[in-house]
Amino acid sequence: MASSAGQNKAVNTPVATDEEWETVIEESPQAVIFEEVGDVFEGYFCGVEHVEPEDQAVDKDHKDYVSFDRWLFRDKDNTLVGVSESFKLDQRMLTIPQGTWTRITLTKKIPSKRGNDLLDFKVQTRKS
Repeated sequence: MASSAGQNKAVNTPVATDEEWETVIEESPQAVIFEEVGDVFEGYFCGVEHVEPEDQAVDKDHKDYVSFDRWLFRDKDNTLVGVSESFKLDQRMLTIPQGTWTRITLTKKIPSKRGNDLLDFKVQTRKS
């Protein structure tokens, strides 16, 4: 049972059904990681979220190096998930309306001079 010093203690009350509650903030999304060529994710596209981590140990002038965007989806189990941004994925996702059932496939890894591979994706939407 939750309690805090100097405040009233929570008490057991009849449990309300989910229909009686309105969600005002959700838990953080689970991450979708594409590791191997051919990895596929399917989900209901919910939009994009900009993440600006708090308490950054980085100079304020370089804050853009640690903030990021992620594409939000609901998977087949209705779990909120996030797919990290990438140049190729961003190009494709910007054209897809929210509410579209979407399939993302990692099609290839392109070696870069920095040592981290660039990821190339095929993005498909379910036909109406």
